[in-house]
Amino acid sequence: MTFGELFACQPFSNSLVTLTLRGLEIKALLEQQWQQSALRILHASHGFAYTWHAGRPSGERVPFDEITLDGKALDPAASYRVTVNSFLADGGDGFTVLKDGTDRRIGDFDVAALDHYFAAHDPLSPGPLDRIRRTD
Repeated sequence: MTFGELFACQPFSNSLVTLTLRGLEIKALLEQQWQQSALRILHASHGFAYTWHAGRPSGERVPFDEITLDGKALDPAASYRVTVNSFLADGGDGFTVLKDGTDRRIGDFDVAALDHYFAAHDPLSPGPLDRIRRTD
């Protein structure tokens, strides 16, 4: 892929922001995917997985015991480092839980990080498709 093709995917020049959320905040963040006018699924990074239930009411679609990191259940009180773009970190697209993240560290622009990732993983194979599981 060329840098121009990557820029077409990430055209807003957002910085990457790494912040700390507690397990309960991560669950609340996942629930916010259904609080917009349109469903906005957050993609799960390596080692992170969850199950969601479409037929359950808002706020109960992602059971806490079905959120895992490296195969282990998330601890509701434990702190976890999360990286998102600056638009989301500031509550964009209705993901307001991210505004509560602490110990923020600003990184490279998202398109630059994507370019570095592609260069380091050439050729790039698709990742697993089971990180986000829908049950109904």
